[in-house]
Amino acid sequence: MKRILIIFSMLCVIFSLFACAGENTESTNTTLSTEVTDMITDTKYILNGKVTKINDNSIEIQIENISDASGLFAVNISEITKIYDSFGNIINKDQINVNNNVEVSYNGQVTKSLPPQVNALAIQVK
Repeated sequence: MKRILIIFSMLCVIFSLFACAGENTESTNTTLSTEVTDMITDTKYILNGKVTKINDNSIEIQIENISDASGLFAVNISEITKIYDSFGNIINKDQINVNNNVEVSYNGQVTKSLPPQVNALAIQVK
């Protein structure tokens, strides 16, 4: 009788360990997909301005209605940045020109450097 109780107790412990492991995996996957979804859809931060300089992986823009250096922003362009023309067609970075008006969508993070820098999620040339 003692052997049966010991075997039954060991089986309960083993099954409870497997049940906990499966529960943690599901929770992690749900949290990860929620974070990715939030990151992709969080484009409520927008800068409107005029392109003043074009670099290899960035552009500098002067924000509308601010004429001094405090309105200057460096906009970093990466492989995930989508660039659109005024009709919504995808274009490449080479089609952005100095003096183009642009609308830059970014994730809200701004560096404290001068000029401040943002990582563009999308750029629309107007």
